[in-house]
Amino acid sequence: QIVEIGQRFILSLVAHCLELKTLLLGNNCLPSIPLEIGLLPASLNCLDLRGNPQRAVRYSVLERSASEQVKFIQNRMSPDHLASAKLVVQEMSSPRNSTDKGNESISCDGPTSSTGNSTTSSVAPNIEDEKIKPTCGGQEGALEETQKAQIPPEESPLVQELQQSVDAFTKQLQDRSLSSAKRFAVKKQLAMSRSKLIRERRRLKQE
Repeated sequence: QIVEIGQRFILSLVAHCLELKTLLLGNNCLPSIPLEIGLLPASLNCLDLRGNPQRAVRYSVLERSASEQVKFIQNRMSPDHLASAKLVVQEMSSPRNSTDKGNESISCDGPTSSTGNSTTSSVAPNIEDEKIKPTCGGQEGALEETQKAQIPPEESPLVQELQQSVDAFTKQLQDRSLSSAKRFAVKKQLAMSRSKLIRERRRLKQE
């Protein structure tokens, strides 16, 4: 099973799981860590982000307590990014938006974990991007960035080739006979292909 761990997923947790205590995202395929993790509630007492291919957060930081990790990640958010994210959370948690089809359906009856391949979606700002861009989305805000990113770009031969690679690696991961080493290698290839696909689609949108 593949679970997309991106901006809207994390913000949905913040909006709807007010008593969240455990979030396990370790040993997955996160090429970067969504900065929205910095908004997770104070009730969180277990956060595991170790074992992912991301390089922006040192392993020593990921060994700290959940509250210290959350604070560290939140400090990487620009004021504009933080304000936009809080606005999206407020909109998600309002009763009139509780049934919006754009929000993920998340159960908060117990610990939340991800045991499949986890990647960051194309709309999720990450720590590495934050170092380059002082703001996330500027005046448009996180919600508008999400809506624009959902518009499919014109297909190009490279996009089609990368999409085929992603589909092929995804299919491979469904083979339960894969060894742990092979599965890890396929996960890494899948993350790289997805990252290239996201960059190419963004490039096409800017043209």
